[in-house]
Amino acid sequence: MAGKNKEYADKYAEYAMEQMRRYGIPASVTLAQGILESSNGQSELARKENNHFGIKATQSWIAEGGRYSLYSDDKPNEKFCSYDNVGDSYEHHSRFLKENSRYAECFNLRPDDYKGWTEGIAKAGYATGGNYAGTLQKIIEQNGLDKYDRQGMQEIQRQYPNCKAVASVLRNVTTVEDGEWMGIYLKDGKFYDSPIHTVHSLEAVGAGDAFAGGLLHSLIHGFDPQKLIDFSITASFMKLMIQHDFNLVNEKEILRIMKTGESNIQR
Repeated sequence: MAGKNKEYADKYAEYAMEQMRRYGIPASVTLAQGILESSNGQSELARKENNHFGIKATQSWIAEGGRYSLYSDDKPNEKFCSYDNVGDSYEHHSRFLKENSRYAECFNLRPDDYKGWTEGIAKAGYATGGNYAGTLQKIIEQNGLDKYDRQGMQEIQRQYPNCKAVASVLRNVTTVEDGEWMGIYLKDGKFYDSPIHTVHSLEAVGAGDAFAGGLLHSLIHGFDPQKLIDFSITASFMKLMIQHDFNLVNEKEILRIMKTGESNIQR
């Protein structure tokens, strides 16, 4: 199956990256959904209707002249969208997410935060099956699909030549209070990854601002790229364990936690 997953990803990666550039949806997530929902492009719905994401025809789709065919899914004879080509299916999938208020929170996430996106899509009820987010994450990780998200970040630098670097937080939320936290930094064509931190949140407010503050502090003080991303993500996850709006930590404390790995700093 992994071989077929790779064949699918190789064939449709450019479609997914184009959607990432247009809408900010991680290419890895789009590809993983396509792999899962279309059985690597081999489902009857994919082969006959070019529908790779299992999207059903709404009344507005039909009213606007959209084609559909009948297939049995949760119920017999349900109406599924039919497309002229696979590219149209990818475009409609992006619009389906973008224009549906259930998925609005996902678009507050970074376009390379595939774990946050898969959790958000599952939470919003994209599929009725259990562990949808976990299944998508497994497909992404077993096939290295996140490399396409990294290519998307590199594309940002090509599109905006005055952009000297790109940084992002990657989150894997396991419960309301628990999750994993890491950062990546792209500088001069090279990626720098922080360690993954397991965090128990006291108050999930201000962590993004703390990450940005850590970046600014690191840039002002001339930290090298690896120290910069390590410092910034440490400042960010420390804020999760501090109540209220302000990240009441200093450089000395952040550097100590970077060295020791300690994370119990509630105050």
